[in-house]
Amino acid sequence: MTSNAAPRSAALALSPVAIRVLIILAAIAVWEVAARSGLFYQGVFPSVLKIVAALWELLTSPDFYWHLSVTAGELVLAIFFGGTVGAVAGYVLGVSNYLSRALEKYVYYVSATPKIIFLPIVIIWFGVDSGSKIGLGAVAAFFPVCLNIASGVRSVNPVFLRVGAAFKATRSQVITKIYLPAIRGAAINAARLGLAVAIISVLLAETKLAKNGLGYLVTQAFNKYDMPTMYALIFFIFIVSVAINTAMIRMAGERESGSSF
Repeated sequence: MTSNAAPRSAALALSPVAIRVLIILAAIAVWEVAARSGLFYQGVFPSVLKIVAALWELLTSPDFYWHLSVTAGELVLAIFFGGTVGAVAGYVLGVSNYLSRALEKYVYYVSATPKIIFLPIVIIWFGVDSGSKIGLGAVAAFFPVCLNIASGVRSVNPVFLRVGAAFKATRSQVITKIYLPAIRGAAINAARLGLAVAIISVLLAETKLAKNGLGYLVTQAFNKYDMPTMYALIFFIFIVSVAINTAMIRMAGERESGSSF
């Protein structure tokens, strides 16, 4: 009886994976049927094989990696500037009840607005080159980082702070020895959310007034009505974004499990 229960439990454990695989295969099948049905305008639904061929052509093209490096560089700088300022602002809001009551509501209100509305402003400030893309990505990343860090700082156990005060810990020691270890999960979540909105903002900015980057390539493929290449680019961006997000979620889970008693 025990030997039969083990294979059955293993099959049940794998069932969510099997369901996900079946969903992906079903989506591919539906897409292929739509591509071959003739019900849509020619090229709107290119066959899966054409998209795969276009993706392979991209991945074997040195020019593609140049555009990828441009987008990656803009994204890294956007996260660095927006995340750094957001983390500092979040810490200040978290430790100061006065500033939190005075300012945090405004941060919430602005965070809910589409960040693309700031594009004309960052273009005026930084020009139409990479500076505007970095600026828009930084603005987008600032808000989730700020709000999550502020929430994490407020969730720190006051007992830890009292112990630090009893040992006459300096401000830098309080930050590095108490706050940073206590808000690791919140910090990783803040980085994950900031990265997600920064990717969206940088790519959106690249579709407007750019001459390089992945967003520019998507716009060029659309303008040329090269649908296989456009879908291949979108698929590549989707896969990379999901992979980064998944890695950060697992990192946060490992941090939480490692810090539990």
